[in-house]
Amino acid sequence: MQSLIYKRTQNSVLVSMIVIITIILLAYQIIKSESTAETGILIFIILFILFIWLLMYRLTIKINDNYIIAIFGIGLLKRKIKISDIDFSTLEITKPPMLAGVGIRLTPKGWLWNVKFGKAIYFKSKSGKTFFVGTDEPEIIVQKLRKVQSKNN
Repeated sequence: MQSLIYKRTQNSVLVSMIVIITIILLAYQIIKSESTAETGILIFIILFILFIWLLMYRLTIKINDNYIIAIFGIGLLKRKIKISDIDFSTLEITKPPMLAGVGIRLTPKGWLWNVKFGKAIYFKSKSGKTFFVGTDEPEIIVQKLRKVQSKNN
């Protein structure tokens, strides 16, 4: 069994607030609607928004003896890299521009996973895959990764 070395979950308050407001407005429109077709479309839109929100409402970063794992929402979206495969010469703490947004976004450095604006950790694997994840504790993550690396060597 792999021991858990680090776990941090960040919730996306901004996205959650936008989703709640949008659903309230759509629900109000359903109440006002006299058309069954319009009501059906609005219900479908609400369910779609809820599904997307469940995929993206939080980001959990875990580090165990072998892997660093980023898990979005309920866990259907997951990124996992073996710590022994990390090219530690590429490991850096960076601050993505606010224009990069939140969620899963393609940036010049690769796919950015985040739920908040702020700092991120970035590195490449020895095979060239990128790991670019927003976090409010980048220094701690780097420290934990280096500790696992030195323990495994």
